[in-house]
Amino acid sequence: RQTEGLALAPDHALWQLARTRNLRLFINTTYDDYLLKTLKRVRNHKVETINYTLNRKWSTKPDAELFRRLEAGECSLVFNIYGSAARSLAPAYTEKDILETIVAFQKDMETDRHNMFFQALERSNLLFMGCRYHDWLFRFFIRTMSNKSYSTRKGASNRQFIGDDFPSFPCGDLRRFLMAHGTEVFYSRENVELAARLFKEIEANETKY
Repeated sequence: RQTEGLALAPDHALWQLARTRNLRLFINTTYDDYLLKTLKRVRNHKVETINYTLNRKWSTKPDAELFRRLEAGECSLVFNIYGSAARSLAPAYTEKDILETIVAFQKDMETDRHNMFFQALERSNLLFMGCRYHDWLFRFFIRTMSNKSYSTRKGASNRQFIGDDFPSFPCGDLRRFLMAHGTEVFYSRENVELAARLFKEIEANETKY
């Protein structure tokens, strides 16, 4: 309710992401509904939401029809991994809550092999943006989302993970960890936010073809 009536400026990073239409599956690590509202305003198709919380797990179980529509560009999906404050679903506010949620999500990913959402993650390239976690928590989050062990062999994974703004990220050995585990660190130079740079590059490629 605290965000009710508030709106983001059209040049905000979320607007840039919403205008990048090739991005359709979003894992939201915040508790507000800014991303959902922005997608609904910018895109001309339906925006589905799934909330994941410790006390309720999946608010809506993902099915094959949802991902058929997603891959066909008929909808977008916002997955609120820590719940939603707007929907009063007891979101994970504290570091302890966040850690317990990630652990529960990891266990579900390992045991529920028929889950369409987990299958979509496994065949996707993941782009991590704006996760201001502590070094160890960000490592654990990335390891869980990518569903691969810390000791992968070089070249064993076909997925690539891209981060941003790590020179100003106070995370000790995080960059070295990422580089050692199949993650390309992207530096958004020229004082341009990654979302704006991404939108510009994808828009240029779509114009070419």
